[in-house]
Amino acid sequence: MFSTLTLTDLHAHWRERIRLFTEVELQTGLMLDLRRALEALEQRRTSVVLRWVDLVEERLLEVWNRYERTPLVSDEVTAETVLGHRFLDHGVEGWLDVLAGLREKAGGATVSRSTLLEEALEAQRNLLAVQRIAESSEEPLHRFLSAWGN
Repeated sequence: MFSTLTLTDLHAHWRERIRLFTEVELQTGLMLDLRRALEALEQRRTSVVLRWVDLVEERLLEVWNRYERTPLVSDEVTAETVLGHRFLDHGVEGWLDVLAGLREKAGGATVSRSTLLEEALEAQRNLLAVQRIAESSEEPLHRFLSAWGN
């Protein structure tokens, strides 16, 4: 197995790397769509935004469920796979929170645009960390975490 200290050190290393991801690295189609959704809300195009939120939420949950069904044998459990799982969990949960906030904003709640964007960037940092961990790790981690991308 692995020691908690090793996992703690690895987590600290990746938390620092996450902090250093640039705005360009974090810009994905999902982030661009979120910005468009926020603009659409300003134009009172609520139904379009709510349909987009539903679609993205459904896709995130579908991919998360597929990821959770991916088998992992005991010798594939490493500090990297545990850490990758944590970042993936935080990233998905973060995006689900952003979508819930966007749904509330569409319903008239006073949810700040900047708060939603910051939360989305943090979720993106976590998801990008998963990608980078998988790219820099051994085959079992890559196979395990690649279930997220398929």
